Amino acid sequence: MFKVDSITPEQFTELTRLAQELNSALQKSQVIQIILLRGAEISGSKGACLALFNEKEEAPEVHAHGISRGLTGHIAPLSMGPLRDTASREGFCRIDRLPAGVEDAFRTGFCFSLIHNGIMIGLLYFFDHEEGPCPENRMQVMQIIANYAATSAANAVLYEQRERKIRQLNILNEAAVSLASEPDMKSLFQKLADHALFLLRSEAALLILPAPESSQIEQTYISESPERHSIAIRPRISGIFSDMMTSQKVLNLQTKDLEAKTIDLPFSLPHVRSLLAVPIIHQQASIGILILINKVNGPFFDKEDEDLLITYGFQAALSIENARLHEHNKRLAITDGLTGLFNHREFQSRLQAEVRRSERYKRTFSLLMIDIDHFKTFNDRHGHPVGDKILQGVASTIRESIRDIDIPARYGGEEFVVILPETPYDPAQIVAERIRGKIFEKSYGKTLGNEDFLITVSIGISTFPGDAVSREELITKSDQALYFAKREGRNRIRRYDETLKAFIESKEEHIEDILKDAKVKVMRDLAAAVDAKNLFTRGHTDEVTHYAVALAKALKLSNTDIESIHLASILHDIGTVSIPDEILNKPGPLTDEERKIIQGHPHLAEMILQKAKHLESIIPAILYHHERYDGKGYPDGIKGEKIPLMARILSIVEAYQAMCSDRPYRQRRSKEDAVKELRENAGKQFDPELVKVFIEIIS
Repeated sequence: MFKVDSITPEQFTELTRLAQELNSALQKSQVIQIILLRGAEISGSKGACLALFNEKEEAPEVHAHGISRGLTGHIAPLSMGPLRDTASREGFCRIDRLPAGVEDAFRTGFCFSLIHNGIMIGLLYFFDHEEGPCPENRMQVMQIIANYAATSAANAVLYEQRERKIRQLNILNEAAVSLASEPDMKSLFQKLADHALFLLRSEAALLILPAPESSQIEQTYISESPERHSIAIRPRISGIFSDMMTSQKVLNLQTKDLEAKTIDLPFSLPHVRSLLAVPIIHQQASIGILILINKVNGPFFDKEDEDLLITYGFQAALSIENARLHEHNKRLAITDGLTGLFNHREFQSRLQAEVRRSERYKRTFSLLMIDIDHFKTFNDRHGHPVGDKILQGVASTIRESIRDIDIPARYGGEEFVVILPETPYDPAQIVAERIRGKIFEKSYGKTLGNEDFLITVSIGISTFPGDAVSREELITKSDQALYFAKREGRNRIRRYDETLKAFIESKEEHIEDILKDAKVKVMRDLAAAVDAKNLFTRGHTDEVTHYAVALAKALKLSNTDIESIHLASILHDIGTVSIPDEILNKPGPLTDEERKIIQGHPHLAEMILQKAKHLESIIPAILYHHERYDGKGYPDGIKGEKIPLMARILSIVEAYQAMCSDRPYRQRRSKEDAVKELRENAGKQFDPELVKVFIEIIS
């Protein structure tokens, strides 16, 4: 080695500062940067390189400053060859020739061994552009820098290892807390994959869980980052992963191993260069496999990674079983014990949630109400045990006839319900017919021995929001449709809209009978039936009534007048009940003849309402609500304040509601456009003073 007796005061000062900088640095990257940059500067070198060895005798970790990429690439093989032996024996080695094929401005290099506690932990290189002998003074400086580097690099590696251990323990601890408190299986999958991804710093984490109740199906969950997840249900895999479930052995594969094996992965992933898989074991049984793909900070997974993932796998097993137990208990609380379908309470909860979702996203969904025909008689004749088997059979048929997203439930007794999300009337009717047909075709003879019999069902359908605006109302409408299906002979399907329409249109005296009932609810039901005739005015009456009453109150009308405008609003379109559907639902412009038919509905309403004495006071409002303030309206062309006040109110609110609704010939207009139209037609079509008050209300 060299004598340290020719160090200048300036060099001594710089070396002291270097020692202080290294002592104050903890992070490995920071220590390496100081060694290379400050080492090259103090030693007067043009470039420096650090090669750190590891315990596994793998290629060293190489860091460089001021040298080309070509030369840097040769440092690792240089450090593993004879040069390493020379540096280990002599303490340093001079390099007078660069490796073949390396084009670089450097002509001379010096390599110093980094010895810590008697073990060589790396090599420190300094490179120069000049050839020739190196001054003794400079060699002494480089040797001192190498000594400092050995101690600092060793401490930095130990610090990094300690920090990694602490980090891993923290992740394991956080994972244990997070996983133990997660009862939802899908969320648990995500957390399991994410924690594994973070724990071993991999490109992807894969979780495979065979379904407990099936030997053919498995759930597969993958995480490529906290933001990228995928989940799939697929046939259970075979091959090496299937063998793992039996052998419970760890699988650690590198590129050469992967090339020799067929790896059945359920997702398209980046090129797989390393793979670590451990079985998830609970009570000595394999319940799944956890797979990590492509280690980020290394070429492949090592024994330390295996041990860490095995430890994590035990946590995963406990969490999965806890979540499964929670799901089982939760399922017991929300399902009917006999049929396995959702129970009544869960149905009500799911229905309310679907109402909220459909309101928020402006979607349509349908509700089927299914009743087993003559079930009480059958139960009394054959006994409850046989009846229970029939209930189970019908429930099974319902379940196999619907989608996974549909929600079947036992409503009570022999009644079942099915919520059909994102499903309007026509598709709902197809589903209902599938259920009815399958049940009709079933033969339950084996259930009763030699006696063969048919089980049939009746089904009522209603939709949200076309038929109802609340959970309770939707159930009522489906129940009413079911009532008509049973009344008309059973073993059939009835839609609520068609049922009401058929009831009202079959005989005019039906309307007269309804109008004799003074209850507002009855009037509302009648109005709903009228609205149901027109695909584009369902809900029209409720909105018109709301605005009309609000305007009447703003005008400070008497309670009697407010009640009258309330009834008039509900029944203002009663005359359209006799207008053919083809005209009401025509998507294009009306002919002159069709327009005449439409404009005749106020007189039709007058004729209907005259038969109900208690409604005579509201006839003028309904008869004249299509008159215009300038006298150009219909049916009689009266104008100004000769038009009854209630009719003028109805004229404004109905026009506003129509503008803000979809029609066969146009889309709905914005509130601003509708208000602008009201202002422009004030004094022409509408009473100008009433328009002012109404705009204030809706603003």
